[in-house]
Formats: sequence, structure tokens, C-alpha cells
Amino acid sequence: MTLSDILIKKGIKKNVVAEALGVNPANIRRYDDLEKRSIEELRIIAKAINEDLSFLIGEKLPFDTLSDSELQQILLQQNEQIREKDKQIDRLLTLLEKK
Repeated sequence: MTLSDILIKKGIKKNVVAEALGVNPANIRRYDDLEKRSIEELRIIAKAINEDLSFLIGEKLPFDTLSDSELQQILLQQNEQIREKDKQIDRLLTLLEKK
């Protein structure tokens, strides 16, 4: 889910998040891919939309006890898992196309 999707679903205007991040509202679309954002940016976004950081990364964790580097590692692991699943799907589609 993109940041824009979340904002629409929650009925929050883009300028609320843009102001929290200190960016021009016209540039907020650059923040749509939450996987590319830093932990600090994700924390700012989460606070601006009144959600836990876990909501943005899709995993329930005790964030108060984790360092930024630990959180970044979790995001990297999730990204790797997604890439691996995408590869598996591509292999299956290739096999199906051959039949």
C-alpha cells in the first residue's frame, strides 16, 4: 500500500504529512513508496497520520525497544522476502507459459 493509498483510506490530506516532513505538498508523491523511506521519515509519517510505526511497515513489533539500525534491518529483510516471492512467482509463470 502506498502513502497516497493510506492517506485516502484514512481521509487525511497530503499537506498534513508534507508539513510534518517539511516538504512541499506537491512533492509528497515522492514518499509513496514507503520501503524507500528512512526510519526517521517513517516515524514522522506515522505520527502525522496518528498510527504506530508498525502500521507503516506491516509488522507488529516492540518498537520502543528497537534501535534505528534494528528497524532498518527488519525493513531490509522484508524487502528481501518480497523479492524472493516475486522471483518464485516469475519462475512459476515461466513454467506455465511453457505448457
